[in-house]
Formats: sequence, C-alpha cells, structure tokens
Amino acid sequence: MENLQTQPCKEVLAAFSKRRSVAITAHQRPDGDALGSSLALRDILRQAGHDAFVVGLEPIPYRYSFMAEKGEIVDPASGWMDKVDLFIILDCGAFDRVGEFAEKAKGKIRMINIDHHNSNTFFGDVNWVDSEASSTGEMIYRLAKEGGLQIPPSAATALWVAIITDTGKFSYENTKADTLRIGADLIDLGAKPAQTEHNLFQSLSLREVKLTERAISRLEMHAKGKVACVTLSNDDFEQLGCIPADAQDIVNIPRSLAGVEVGVFFYELPGGAETKVSLRTAPPYDASNFCKRFGGGGHQRAAGCSFNKKADETKEIVLREMLDYWFSGRA
Repeated sequence: MENLQTQPCKEVLAAFSKRRSVAITAHQRPDGDALGSSLALRDILRQAGHDAFVVGLEPIPYRYSFMAEKGEIVDPASGWMDKVDLFIILDCGAFDRVGEFAEKAKGKIRMINIDHHNSNTFFGDVNWVDSEASSTGEMIYRLAKEGGLQIPPSAATALWVAIITDTGKFSYENTKADTLRIGADLIDLGAKPAQTEHNLFQSLSLREVKLTERAISRLEMHAKGKVACVTLSNDDFEQLGCIPADAQDIVNIPRSLAGVEVGVFFYELPGGAETKVSLRTAPPYDASNFCKRFGGGGHQRAAGCSFNKKADETKEIVLREMLDYWFSGRA
C-alpha cells in the first residue's frame, strides 16, 4: 500500500494511464467539496478520453443541482462494477463514510483515496492525502495540472464550488496565496463566480429558510457564552420536507455569534436512530482532535462525528465531555 502525503501525484496519474473505465465517489451526504471535486474529476477524465462516471452521491442537495442534471449520478444498484477497473474515492476520511455499495468493490477493483483530512485512515490501494490542501477540489486541480489534463468549463465551475465551500469563500485559515491563484486560473478556465454565488447562496428554497428558522429557535449557550449549539430532529426534517443536505450551513449560525468560540450542530439522520455532530471552532480549540474521541474527525476548525442515539441524548454526552475537556465544566 502506497501512502503519499504532499508528494506529486504521479502514482495516481500512472493509474489513469493504465485504466480506462473509472468510477468516482465521495463521502455520504456530499457537501460542496465532495460533489464538486467528484463532478470535476469526471469531466476532466472524460475530456482525456476515459469512460468516467460518478456513483452513489444521490440525492444531490438542491443548491448544487445546477452542476448536475437529474439522473447524471449513477445508481449504485445499476451493476456499475461490471465495467470498472479503477475506483476513486474523494474527500472521505474513512472507508465507512462511503456508501455501503463500495464494500463490494473492496479487494476487487484498484482503489485510490484522494483526500485532505488529517484524520484520513489511508484505506486505499493508493493514498494521496494532503492535509495542507484547502480542499479536495484544490488537489484535483493540481492533479490535472501535473498530468497535463485539460480542465473544461464545467470542471472549472465544479472545482470553484469545491474550493469556495471548503474555504468559506476564501476566508478560512486554510486559504493560502496559492488557493487564490488557483481560483484566478479557474475563472480563466470558465468558472463564473457571480453566477455560482447566486446558485449556492442566493437561491435558497423556502424549506431551507424555514429549517434555518427552526434551528435558530433551538439555540443554546454554554460555557459563559463560549459554546453555542443548535439541534434539529428527524421530525423537523420530515415536517418541513427537508433532508440533512438542506442543513449544511446551519452549523455556521452558532459559530457566527460574537464571543462564541465553539459552534455545535446536532441533527438526526432519517429514521432518527443516528445523530450527526458538526463542530466549528476558533483557536486554540481543535475540532478534529475532539471528534476523534468519538470515532470522528476532520480539520482543526471543522470536524464531525456521529452517535447511534437520538439528538437530545447525543447533545448531553457531547456537551458534558466538551465542557469538561475544554472549559473545566463551566456551564
């Protein structure tokens, strides 16, 4: 098994040169980086003559639907493995965060793991993990440049989405000078920032607005105002006709309050038997290290984990541990 950190991605490019049919996927409940990097890599490889497709990332969140027509993502039940000789998993820190359909491919199809999370478990046959990269989208851009692969306008747009969603529109600590240079090149290649801004952030559905309103109504403050959290139940999603993907930005609400250093979002997945925990932190609080205590991970300022419990019980466990771990029990 090959482990690549920040070295050039020659092994990945070599795998492309030997294999023509490529399946691409990312973590479940895809965000902008997972979906953007997947669609971009697909279009880059197609431009290079490969039979490439994205599998298993449905349903596409409403805000990202402008990047992919309905039906473009291959259904995992379609027999996709029959014609694939390379399987690429993007933006995924651990294999169990991929859909169950991927289990059938393990050990049968050469697997490449491309990711920027420092908690990555190196589960691929080839692992290119660069925790210094702002996003997996940035890594796909570098992959194309390293291999002399053309980036068509559709891929430039998808990479722009991947990068701006993981860097907070170039405002987070993971934004470096090179990140901005990549953004400038993507504009030259056909990305349209104004149009993308409108599609992502100025075209919210009414249900998303109502879901945000409900989350705000559940706002709680702890640790003398240093910790803020919001919670949504499975009933909330069902009543408003929403899915968890509609709530991707809600974690930013508690973190955006003045004086708050740790923002937490608890939300139940469909069925209500599992609760996701999403953290956003300010220095010196390391979100990834905290989430690793519960089997999760991510980045220093943005990380997550999950519990096979209802939201209220999960919140009690996490807040108790957090207050003791970071704030000496100060409620």
